[in-house]
Amino acid sequence: MDIVGVLDKYFYERKNIDVSKDYPVEYVEAKELIVATRIDLVAKIKYVEYKEKGYDLTFIKKMYQAHIEAFSLGRYIEPGSEEKNSITKYFDVFDSLIENIKKNGVDEKISVIPVGSDNSILNGAHRIATAAYFGLTVPIIRFDHLSANFGPEFFKKRLLATKYLDYLVNEFCKINLNVALLIVPKSCLKDEFPLIISKNIFYTKEISLDMKFFNKKTKHFVDEFSDVNEYLVKTFEKNFYTKIKCIAYFIDETIDIENCLKKYLQEEFEKDTFLLVEKNNQMLSLAYFLLNRKNNRNSLKSVINDGYIAVKRIKRNSIYKLKKLYKTFFQR
Repeated sequence: MDIVGVLDKYFYERKNIDVSKDYPVEYVEAKELIVATRIDLVAKIKYVEYKEKGYDLTFIKKMYQAHIEAFSLGRYIEPGSEEKNSITKYFDVFDSLIENIKKNGVDEKISVIPVGSDNSILNGAHRIATAAYFGLTVPIIRFDHLSANFGPEFFKKRLLATKYLDYLVNEFCKINLNVALLIVPKSCLKDEFPLIISKNIFYTKEISLDMKFFNKKTKHFVDEFSDVNEYLVKTFEKNFYTKIKCIAYFIDETIDIENCLKKYLQEEFEKDTFLLVEKNNQMLSLAYFLLNRKNNRNSLKSVINDGYIAVKRIKRNSIYKLKKLYKTFFQR
């Protein structure tokens, strides 16, 4: 395909793309391009969802504006489209695009999406987000020698508020099918994870856990739990309020994480000090609990999925009444 006219001129000139070549076009599901290195797509998808479902737009507009502000370093100017120079114009153009794609889809005669390594899109984020929401396929051209990384760390460095980062990661966990959540006490961390693990970590969050009990029905903890339970029950009676500083890692699960961890963690901590939860309702519950800042300390709201895990935030004076009812709970 002749890319002149279907790829943005700014893109192929800036990336020194050879426009004389004939490039093959693929059609893929737009949702396959929602990857951790383009976490900004989640902000755009949620904006489309809120508009289409008629939700109150107050929060989503603030979040969308905040991530565009971070992207543009506060100038609200899109490279290659200098006339798009205010947040109002961003909203106007996006609203028009939503209606157009909803009606016509993404036509390869008008627009093709450039995609780099690891399925990271190089241009056309608003088009991909809109198409993903409506479940459409999109035409793409691959440039495997190029890449883009606008993941959580990019936005953290550009001072996007933590509440928005947490929201984007939580929603990403619902969309992407290859996410695992790893919780490790800081006391048993060595200097660094092996490269094979660290390169797949796309978000980290420090947390404090008061206590954890392991439910024998839970399928995604490591190995057996009887000894761990006995140890924790004794510890509970003496030091229930001792907080454990932990780090939660959100991992793009394309590797055998469990085996990598067993080689990494200190021998004596292998069974009882890290929690690995793969993509399922249990992981989504924990992700929601760790990332949802609306939860307050006195809430008795629980998150229970498939009978595997109960997550609780408990008042001090209710501890002894509730400890017999819930084998697994967390409290910040």
